[in-house]
Amino acid sequence: MAQFHPCQLEDTITSPSTLAVAVKRLPIQSRKCFEAERAAFKHIKAHDLGRFNIATLLTDPLTTPKSHYFILPLADGDMERSMQVPDFSDYSNSIHARMAPLVEGLATLHETGIAHCDLKHKNILIYKTSEHDLTLKIADFGHSLPILPDTHPAKGHFCPSTFSAPETW
Repeated sequence: MAQFHPCQLEDTITSPSTLAVAVKRLPIQSRKCFEAERAAFKHIKAHDLGRFNIATLLTDPLTTPKSHYFILPLADGDMERSMQVPDFSDYSNSIHARMAPLVEGLATLHETGIAHCDLKHKNILIYKTSEHDLTLKIADFGHSLPILPDTHPAKGHFCPSTFSAPETW
């Protein structure tokens, strides 16, 4: 069984163009997680999936002797935070309004050959687009897998085993 190291938000930087960015750091030992995420972001870019509520990178991933780095636009929060912080309470509370674009994004990922495998509230980023509107984006592709043409979900797990439904054990 593969061991996955935590993928954490390392830092926030403001670039010369004043765009705030998030830097996600992976330890160099997290090679499998890095390769999965890098392949997923390459696929997302090649198929222009950023328009389907899927996070995109601002630049190619960077690697140093100790870490791997992904640079993304800085989000205003994630779904976990939105459930805990009243700051987001002014926005649409409709489940359909929040979830429909994510389901469309997830379906598009699947149609183009990527299974996210770790979809949870912490991996849904929130971007404020106006005073009363939000855009949600699927992020964190460290556990993602390619969906091969002859693959069917009944033939294997498409999530980390610690988060799989008991009936799939």
